[in-house]
This record gives sequence, structure tokens and C-alpha cells, in this order.
Amino acid sequence: LFPVPCQPPTTGTCGVPVSAIGISPQDDNVRIVGLKNGHVFATTAGSNTLTDVTGLWTANMYIARAVIDPSNKNTAYVTLDGYGTPYHVWKTTNLSAVPPSWTAMSSGLPDTPVNAFAVDPGNSNYLYAGTDIGSYSSTDGGATWSAYGTDLPRVAIFDLNIQPVAHKVRVGTH
Repeated sequence: LFPVPCQPPTTGTCGVPVSAIGISPQDDNVRIVGLKNGHVFATTAGSNTLTDVTGLWTANMYIARAVIDPSNKNTAYVTLDGYGTPYHVWKTTNLSAVPPSWTAMSSGLPDTPVNAFAVDPGNSNYLYAGTDIGSYSSTDGGATWSAYGTDLPRVAIFDLNIQPVAHKVRVGTH
């Protein structure tokens, strides 16, 4: 984590650590940055000046992951760390809009931090979330979620990766 520099457009977030960075695999100019205080900034033009694109999630929730869909640079996700909110995954399909609109995508997820997140590069409707109590998947773009896998114990998941050729989901835990 490193603190945000004290310059616009990060006014009010001076010194707040960056907690997540997402860069589009399609276009290096499309980036999204999450902060430890729940704010999110983005650029779709590679600008050094980022625009505040913070959604309506619970204030001061730690942004655990910021992910841009590998097949659509206008679709992005942020996940929230912490407890006490029914919504831990948020999605925008218009990242380049000013401001983009965010939708809660957490039906079926428990009220637990979502520490890891991945979008299947072969099918953007397949999403994977790593939480404090195991992994979850969605086959409908995040509208609904269910527990993923049968052999994985209920452990905290901190990283997810999808191997596109073999279509294997790898998780990182301890």
C-alpha cells in the first residue's frame, strides 16, 4: 500500500493508502484505483489525473480488489473488505461515463470480505470471488452467486487466477 499524493483530483483523500489497482488487459490506458477509505478513481485515457468514480457503497469500506473485464474495458468490478454490508461486489458497465453507474452484485454472497476476484477471460459472465470463508462463483455476470467447488475447505481466499487454456481456477490461501 502506498499513500495517494496530495493533489487534485484526490482532494479529501490526501495520504490515504491505495489498496487495489486494476488495469485493462485490452487497453493500458484504462485503469481503476481503489483506496483504503472506499474511494475509487479511474482513467479511460491514460491520464495522470484520475476521476473520482466512487459508487454508493458503504462509506469507509476498504476496496479489496479493482478488476477490469478482460473482454470489455468499459466493465469493471470493485470488491469491499469488511463486514456489516449486504453488498461486497459492485459492477459498472459504463466505466467511461461521467460518472459511471455502479450496481451491487452480491445476491448469494455472505456478509464477509471479498479479498479476491477474477473474470473468466473466455466468458465474462463467469465470475469468481474469494472470501474469508471460501470461494464463490457466478455464471450470470454477478447477478447471483453460489459456493464454488466441493473439495476446497472453508478458508480465506486471498488470490484467484483463471488459466484460460485448461480453464482451471487457482486460489491462493494460507
